[in-house]
Formats: sequence, structure tokens, C-alpha cells
Amino acid sequence: DNQNYLAAMVMVGAALERDIICITEEFYAILQTRKAEFKQDVLDQNKIKTRFDNFLSFLDLHGYKAQLDIADRERLSSLFPAIVNLIRITRNEAGHPTGRDVTHDEAQANMLLAREAIKFGAALLRVLGS
Repeated sequence: DNQNYLAAMVMVGAALERDIICITEEFYAILQTRKAEFKQDVLDQNKIKTRFDNFLSFLDLHGYKAQLDIADRERLSSLFPAIVNLIRITRNEAGHPTGRDVTHDEAQANMLLAREAIKFGAALLRVLGS
């Protein structure tokens, strides 16, 4: 155990960012209407946070969120963004020399949260695509 938790958080953050790119691209592929608007508002965004926030707003504004059951709406509104934000912050701190240490427990918790976010994103696409 080399205790490379900081490096692990950078990699987990990169994986989660890649997942957001994949989720938004897959959603675009199944989208039947408003493709140009989605492309401009979501896909054309370079910053992952902006892309993710705009994706969530698009789902809400255009009734996709309303198609979800209560549990998935709650996950989409609170849990999913909280996980993405937590890992983004940890990754940003890891990417800049702040002297901050990432503990084993924090790294493990973030990895478990990232896994849940990735699983939720895939499930979300299945529901929205049906």
C-alpha cells in the first residue's frame, strides 16, 4: 500500500468527468427533439461542471426529470450532483499543491460514491431512453 490516495482521487475525478461526457453524449443520441439546443447548451460546453449543470437543467426544464420515479428524481436532484461536486472539489484540490492530504477513508468513500454515480448515470439513460 503506497498510500497514493491523492493520485487515486485525480484518477477517480477523471473517470467521473469522462462518465459525464459519455452520459451527455448518449443522451444526445437518444434525444428526439431539441437536439440543437442540447448541443449548444450542454455538449458544446468545455467545462465539465458547466456541462453537467446544464445537463441537469435541461432534464428539468424539458420534462425529462418528471418522467422519473420519486427515488430517481431525488437522486438526480441531490445525490448525483453532490457526488459529482464532492469528487470535483477533491480532484481540484489534489491537482493543485495545497499540502492537503487525502486519507485512506476519504479515498475509499469517494471511490464508492463515484461508482454509485456512474451506475446511476447508466440507469438514468436506460430510463430516459425507454
